[in-house]
Amino acid sequence: MLSSVRFLIICMLMCGFAAHAQQVSLKISKDTVTIMNAELVLQNSSQQKGGFLYNKDNGKTSFQPVGKALQFKVGAPNYPAAGVSSFSDSSLIGKYIKVWRNGLLQYPDYTSGIAVDPETGTITFYPSLAANELIFIEGITGYADVERSTAALAGSNIKALYAGVFDNGNNTFTLRWASNHTNLYNYPRFIGIGSSMLAGEGLAAPNRLGDRIGAWLNGSTIFPIWANYALAGLNSNAVVPTILNGTNGRNIDAALAANPDIIFVSLPTQDAIDLSVAQSMANLRMFDEIAIASGVPVIFETTQPASAYGAEDQRDLQELADSIRNAWPDRFVEGMAPLYDPLSASPAGILPQYDNGDGVTLSPTGVQIVGNNLFKKLKAYFQPIIGVLKYTVDTSYNGTTWAQFDVVTDVSLVRKTYNRPRNGLIYFRVKALLSDSTFMTSRVGMLAPATTHGNDFMHRVLIDVGGNGVNTVNGSSVADGKLAQSPDSWGKTWNNWTGVSTGAGFLNGTGVANLVTTTNRPTPISVSITGNPTGNFGSTFTKAINYDGFKASVGDYPMEAVYDNMYIYRDSINYADGIKLRVRGLSKT
Repeated sequence: MLSSVRFLIICMLMCGFAAHAQQVSLKISKDTVTIMNAELVLQNSSQQKGGFLYNKDNGKTSFQPVGKALQFKVGAPNYPAAGVSSFSDSSLIGKYIKVWRNGLLQYPDYTSGIAVDPETGTITFYPSLAANELIFIEGITGYADVERSTAALAGSNIKALYAGVFDNGNNTFTLRWASNHTNLYNYPRFIGIGSSMLAGEGLAAPNRLGDRIGAWLNGSTIFPIWANYALAGLNSNAVVPTILNGTNGRNIDAALAANPDIIFVSLPTQDAIDLSVAQSMANLRMFDEIAIASGVPVIFETTQPASAYGAEDQRDLQELADSIRNAWPDRFVEGMAPLYDPLSASPAGILPQYDNGDGVTLSPTGVQIVGNNLFKKLKAYFQPIIGVLKYTVDTSYNGTTWAQFDVVTDVSLVRKTYNRPRNGLIYFRVKALLSDSTFMTSRVGMLAPATTHGNDFMHRVLIDVGGNGVNTVNGSSVADGKLAQSPDSWGKTWNNWTGVSTGAGFLNGTGVANLVTTTNRPTPISVSITGNPTGNFGSTFTKAINYDGFKASVGDYPMEAVYDNMYIYRDSINYADGIKLRVRGLSKT
């Protein structure tokens, strides 16, 4: 018995603890110490600080400070004066913060509440502080530990991982791999794409939706950038890439060129008149896929009611609204449900109090409803990420062999700017280590070769322009056309451009984006045609293709590349109006 007691005391001393008790009854089992009718005092190097033992995860218990409690009256010396909206204290950094204002617990709200940034220990009050108000602030427990503890119980809440690369043009690039609250609140770059609603048609400042977005960003975020590319009359055909005849300066190309953190798309009515629901959704899905590949989330507004439209168009508005909700359940802004008149005989008529007088545009009150829905969606979508322990950034020169490039242990960091490690093409991917010891891996992102180094773009690009032998037919209505083999017998990679796959040939807007070189290196080069070079040769089903080319190889051009060709024929219907073959993305050098 004596030796057992000595062994216990030695173990406790080795752990740096001392036990003081009177009339001790001590029971030790596998992983539990139970004390009955006694007191156990544990002492360590933090014994002079108040705190508690905190169970972090994986059976680890550590000493945590109690935190910080602050109380002040607005206007008191060394504290905020009346009219000030924010308060910072370094002792609140990394804490779980609660705030009471005149005895009332404050909730996150940008009208009557607070916004908290635990990374800087800053609290922003809405509305601004008033004279003699009483403020009580409590900061407890490490913020990171709270997130990890929650993650261990509920799992990770990370939505997706990307590896979106933006070339900053100064030998640096920005990599984005996820979305969280920092995207929205810290220096956000917010781009608007849309039509009359976002353009503010029929309204004046400050009642336009763009005005309200700018005001909300300025009041709720740190140094935001808000750029509105909306133009009245546009439909979703206008927002696709320029290579597909999208409207230059108003489309996805323009949005991504601004290096955004968030894109808001508002196309509430025009599509119902101009396009089918299926075509509208195809355009919006293309927009979203391109943006997501760049690591940029898109928030879509549903359609809105329009009393001036016919019943069929109004039904299309309702159907398109349903489609947007179903496609992006966590990224849509409601513009239909609160604004249409359910008692009206028409499917999607505007409630009279929200009609600006033309049966299409919304009144200032209606605009505010859409704006409020947008702001709620932004706050709900951009949340702190939990359940991630670290991010690992990998790089590759060929997309197959990978090497570690960076390790990011600050899980709140989801975008980072790096120096370019080399001038050529670079692939990136990001892996997140989750709290359950599993990994989530992003899709692969690509940083194009540096355009400041001329040799990077001095490569050959070959395009086989013609039919595909399946959908294209010749003058005898027989399937014709030859696709160039890629790689060919010389090992060269070809780009095959067959016009419209249904056999309509080379019509206005057809093209090929992201051409590759003969060595299969991706480039930003694209080719497209403007105008309709239809002529009186060939088939009525296949426009502008001639099948009277060579039937043998010419130099290092295979027979397939010289057999069928596109011709801008002298008797083309639109010859007088001009037909353009447009090449984009060439190096200026």
